Amino acid sequence: MKKFCLMLITAILLLTSCGSKPEEAAPVSYGLEVFDSGIPYDEFIGGCSGADGEVYLAVRLDIEEDDGWDMQHLIYRIAEDGRPHLVLSSDSYWKDGTHNETVWVEALQLGTNSLWITGRAFFDGASHDFLWHVDQEGEELGRIDLNGAKKELSIEKIDHAMADNDNWLYIISGGSVYVLNYQQEYQFTLKAGDGARLVCFSSGQLGFLIDGTNELRTVDKKAHDWGDVYKLPENIGTLYPGNSQYLFFCNADGVLNGWDTENGSLVPLVDWLAAGVRSSTVEGFSIQEDGKIIGALREDGVPQVAVLTPGSETVEKTVLTLAGISGNYDISKYVSEFNRTSDTCRIVYKTYYTDDEFSPGAYLQARKRPMTEIGAGDIPDLLDIERLPFQRYGAMGMLEDLWPYIENDPELGRDGVLECAEEDGKLYLIFDQFIIETLIGAKDVVGDRTSWTFDDLRATLETMPEDCSVLWPETTKNELLKAMISADLDSYIDWNTGICFFDGEQFQDILFFCNAEGAEVDDLNPWYMMSANYYDPQRLYALIAEGQMMLYPTSVTNFLRIQEDEHLFGGEGSYVGYPMGSGTCGSSFSALTSASMTSDCKDKEAGWEFLRRLLLVQPELDPDPEKDPDQAKLEISPNYFNTPFPVNRKGFEYLREKSMTPDYSEDGVEIPKFVNKGLIDFDADDISYYAVTQEQYDQIMQLYNDTNTIYWEDNDLWEIISEQAQAYFAGDKSLAETMKLIQSRAELYVNERK
Repeated sequence: MKKFCLMLITAILLLTSCGSKPEEAAPVSYGLEVFDSGIPYDEFIGGCSGADGEVYLAVRLDIEEDDGWDMQHLIYRIAEDGRPHLVLSSDSYWKDGTHNETVWVEALQLGTNSLWITGRAFFDGASHDFLWHVDQEGEELGRIDLNGAKKELSIEKIDHAMADNDNWLYIISGGSVYVLNYQQEYQFTLKAGDGARLVCFSSGQLGFLIDGTNELRTVDKKAHDWGDVYKLPENIGTLYPGNSQYLFFCNADGVLNGWDTENGSLVPLVDWLAAGVRSSTVEGFSIQEDGKIIGALREDGVPQVAVLTPGSETVEKTVLTLAGISGNYDISKYVSEFNRTSDTCRIVYKTYYTDDEFSPGAYLQARKRPMTEIGAGDIPDLLDIERLPFQRYGAMGMLEDLWPYIENDPELGRDGVLECAEEDGKLYLIFDQFIIETLIGAKDVVGDRTSWTFDDLRATLETMPEDCSVLWPETTKNELLKAMISADLDSYIDWNTGICFFDGEQFQDILFFCNAEGAEVDDLNPWYMMSANYYDPQRLYALIAEGQMMLYPTSVTNFLRIQEDEHLFGGEGSYVGYPMGSGTCGSSFSALTSASMTSDCKDKEAGWEFLRRLLLVQPELDPDPEKDPDQAKLEISPNYFNTPFPVNRKGFEYLREKSMTPDYSEDGVEIPKFVNKGLIDFDADDISYYAVTQEQYDQIMQLYNDTNTIYWEDNDLWEIISEQAQAYFAGDKSLAETMKLIQSRAELYVNERK
């Protein structure tokens, strides 16, 4: 059982009911205790909360019996002391006990001093949806067979169903809310959108969050229309039922808020992350009379309980700001862990992009905001390096060299991590895992190599059938240009002197190559992705087999990936990468979760204590508690096919060992480690992946050793290059004129940001 006891400062953020940006206010002190719930389970289904003293969790438990396996769904209530108590098991769902083995619980919702259970039972050869109403002790109050409602409403699937305090039934399906009276007679329908959500108010009414808006609405049963409207801030997270003090609760930007009916506004209560808890993991909670908060967590699928106890005094801690564009799941996990355990500091994770749906234009605008603040001298303590120009910041002296911290770390040391991101011998960026972006071709066509020049590529292309394209025929000039620039951005800029090299032979070759080999550009969307060309897998196979496509852009994610690449080419391949004028390796490392420490960090020792978490053995999944603790850390999930290369050397070696060790059946026949259609579903037939051979391993390690750049995008610089290149691609300017313009604009851009 893991247990953490400490005093944490929880920042209270000021929110308004009109959706304005939160502002930091006076801190509140909480003691935090987190421990495993002790609930036996095979699958965590969900939870709910809100009414005073009530938190419920539902799990599935598989039970081995003499005649096979049985399955039970269990519902627990978390008591005031944080301990679980069984309320219901699946043999309680049907009084006659006829269908005990075929009942599934799908969702829980709290009503007024009661619990609504949405589930499904399988009997008489059919599926029966039901809504079961029980009191706090599990005694049945009522049961609604939803199949009749589905038939009457002519709908196939029920997304959510719940009744209000008058026992009127509300069914959400296909973006509509169907309203039935207490006799289950259809009354009317309201449109709420595909992403509509519902929550039970403490008044017994239901609230519906309308898709695409920040409006929570009630239903006016007399008017057959929407009723009261509650304006909420943008980026609303989980909704929770209300209690005696607040009408309902909601998460907004990681802060728990309660709706104060008297004042008609949200009251900020807990900054979850500052308290050491990720808001996305909170399935339910209750606020006790003494102010204690009992939270039911779902941390990586594991049911946990958090107890937050108000402290008697505020604990002074240094606040470190971690700035990022959109927020990273793993980094937020590291932040919560740090805030649980640090006695001296807490980290505030400041992000700028909050839209639920990805928009390239909005994302790029959000990306400019931290860059603008940094340019104005507002430098955070830590950076989530998500498409931020870390090379530029490092050259400016803004980032801390992390090699000395690694060398002095007793669990790491310089030999304990792989080298993938050095800049002039300094390490400004660390990350947990990496992949290698490259181009692959058939070895008998492109040769056995990891680098080549443009002359090498042209000579090879001449050996291919007529009309053979270098890459996917629809790859645009801009896609090619961005990929090649981002693969070796450092070679074109000296941030220390402000000198650029876009007037040299290498860049000339790139522009000429992109113009000759790329398809016409339809627009100047800055979010070009080579992966957009994976539309027709069967056509891709045909193009390569028929000699109409010479190279394929691939991401070498782990050791087994080479088998998929060989499957695509029908034999051995070579990771040749992009051609470089100097003949250097044209492949690049791509970092996954990554972060940096700024030179202005207020507490560098604490900053490193946070950052080092990225470099510990990754991923730490499925540890065996009976093994030595150090060995248990190396237990990687059996699905290591989808595990990218760890930067931690022990994790890397463990992945290698697992990938190269054959698996055998009882009769001694080697069996596949993994069977799938490929990471991007190339083939109609499954691909079987076996243990990696020594030759395959050597080939990957050769690629790793030869790769010496990190793939990184500078979208501001890219806009300059792309805008000027269009005139050349369109035939309106010569190659020399285009290079001169790019060189001039780029040097101006670089020197403005030195």
